[in-house]
Amino acid sequence: MPNSQSLLLLASATKNSNGQSEDFPTSAVDRVHLDINVSAITGSVTFTYSRKGHDGNYFQVWSGTLGNTGSLSANIGHGLEVNKEPGMIGQLSWTLAGSGASVTFSASANGK
Repeated sequence: MPNSQSLLLLASATKNSNGQSEDFPTSAVDRVHLDINVSAITGSVTFTYSRKGHDGNYFQVWSGTLGNTGSLSANIGHGLEVNKEPGMIGQLSWTLAGSGASVTFSASANGK
């Protein structure tokens, strides 16, 4: 099994609108380990990991929602918690819900 590779690192920042990370390559790994830490929140937030298809469209692989501070973690790959192919290109997105919604979070993804 290859050594762990850093795929994505988003430093802690406050977001007041929906958004997404840059695309990040996952073709050299069989599994993606995603960790998200929410340190402040108003409203709720749904995080989604998607893989990018050859047609340029994104396909949802995993999502998780928080309405309080806390963390989310997902292990994506065949035989893992999320038993789906992580794809060749990944992306993390976030969607806020609620009046005046905002979230402060950090996120990282590692692959093996």
